[in-house]
Amino acid sequence: MVAATAVKPFKFKHPARRLGCGFYVQPVHWSDNPAHDEGWANRVAALYGGRESAGWLREYEMQPITAGVRVWPMLTREVHVLRKAWEEIVGPAWTRYRVIDQGMRHPTCCGWVAVNAAGDQYWYRQYYAADRTIAENVLAILDRTRPEEAIEANIADPAIWARNPETGNTWAGVYQDAGLALRRADNSRAGYDAVSTGLVSALARWSLFHRKPHGKMAALEPGTLQVLASKPAIWFAPECAEGVQSLYEECASLRYEEPRGDPLRHAAPEKPVDVNDEGADVVRYGRQTAGMTYQAPRRVVPEDIYDRLLKAEEQERKRGRRR
Repeated sequence: MVAATAVKPFKFKHPARRLGCGFYVQPVHWSDNPAHDEGWANRVAALYGGRESAGWLREYEMQPITAGVRVWPMLTREVHVLRKAWEEIVGPAWTRYRVIDQGMRHPTCCGWVAVNAAGDQYWYRQYYAADRTIAENVLAILDRTRPEEAIEANIADPAIWARNPETGNTWAGVYQDAGLALRRADNSRAGYDAVSTGLVSALARWSLFHRKPHGKMAALEPGTLQVLASKPAIWFAPECAEGVQSLYEECASLRYEEPRGDPLRHAAPEKPVDVNDEGADVVRYGRQTAGMTYQAPRRVVPEDIYDRLLKAEEQERKRGRRR
C-alpha cells in the first residue's frame, strides 16, 4: 500500500479582490508560476534595464507608482560614454543631424548626432543657453558647426510650429528667418522606449565585446545578447556628459512625476518630470523621428567658371560645323 503524499496547497502572492459588481479578480504575480525563479526574473528584467526599471516594476511587480524611478536606469558611463574624440569616430560612414529643444524660460538645447548605416547614434556635441533670442541661438549653433560637417537636417520640437493667435507667427518661422530651416520632430511617448532599446543595445554590445555580460546584463544568455545587440545603439561623446547640464546627465537623472491625490482613485503618472529634461527630449526626438537615417555622401564638385566658358565655346563650334 502506497502512503498518501501531502500536497502543499497553492497560494497566490496577492489576495483576490472583490469588485463592486460582485466578481472576484485574482492578481497573478510572476513568482506564482513555479517555473519562474529569480534567475528568470533577472533575465526578463534585463530587457527593461534591470529590476529597478519602471518597465519591470509596472509590468511584473504590479507597482503603478513610478514617482522617483529613473526612466533609463540602464545608463552607465562605462558603456555609454565613449572615451574618444568624436573626430576619431564620426567619419564618412556617418550622417550628421542637429536636434533642438527650444526654450524660453527653460534653456534651449541643441545636440549634434551622427547616424551610421546600422542606425546607431553617437551624440558628439551639445549647446545649452538661456535668456537668449532665437537669432542669438541660431548664430551660436551655426558657429559651433564646422563647414565640413555637412549637416543633413535640423530637427526640432513640433510645438514651435504653433501659431501665435495674435500675429500668426511661429517660432519655426523665426528660426527660418534667422538662417536655420527646421523639420518637425516626433514627440510621441514611444520615443522613451526607443531610447531604452538603444541604450540596452549598447550594453549588450559591450558584453559581447568583452566576452562577459555587463552587470546589468549578467542574467542574459549569449543568444539573447546577440538579439539585443542587433538593435541600433546609442552612445555619447565625453563633452556631452560633462556637468549636470549635459545630454547624458539629463538622460541619466530623468525620473517620473510624483503621484497626486488619492492613489486608489487616480493612477500614478507615467510622464517624466518637466524639469531639466531638455537634453533628454533632444535625445528622444533624435531616436524617435523618422528619416534620421544614414544618407550616402553627396559629392558636389563646384564647376569652375572658366570650364563653363570653354564648354559653351565648344558647343558653339559644334553647332557651327553642323550648319
